[in-house]
Amino acid sequence: MYPWAGLLRDSAHPTALSVLDRCRIRTGVVRSVHGESATVVSRPLCWTGTHLMPGAPCEESVRWSRGGRSLIPGLSPGDVVAPHWDWVCDVITGSQAARVESTEARQLGAQGPAAPGTAGRAAAGAVAVLSAARETRR
Repeated sequence: MYPWAGLLRDSAHPTALSVLDRCRIRTGVVRSVHGESATVVSRPLCWTGTHLMPGAPCEESVRWSRGGRSLIPGLSPGDVVAPHWDWVCDVITGSQAARVESTEARQLGAQGPAAPGTAGRAAAGAVAVLSAARETRR
């Protein structure tokens, strides 16, 4: 991951941002399931020009199974999940999601002082994910 962070910092190359975003374990909420794929709402990383930070929640397509093989028994709308690249690694609890989000907030905070207007956004991630889960279940 380190070469990608340097490339992003030096050139703001979009591939570097994509690799850093997709390779991280993140939290998401399942909106819909279709076959071996699902639509998940998660928060992508954004580059401010000086810092990485969580972006606005958006939908992404992920796989939870391929050819009948999976790490999990199945998915349902409203499940909170841990995707890595485009693969759902696990269905997680609210406290596990909060741990993932707080770890990411700490790591993003290690970049140095927060860019103006970004304070608290990383820490708000678990709240956003769990709120999305409640909305999906309604």
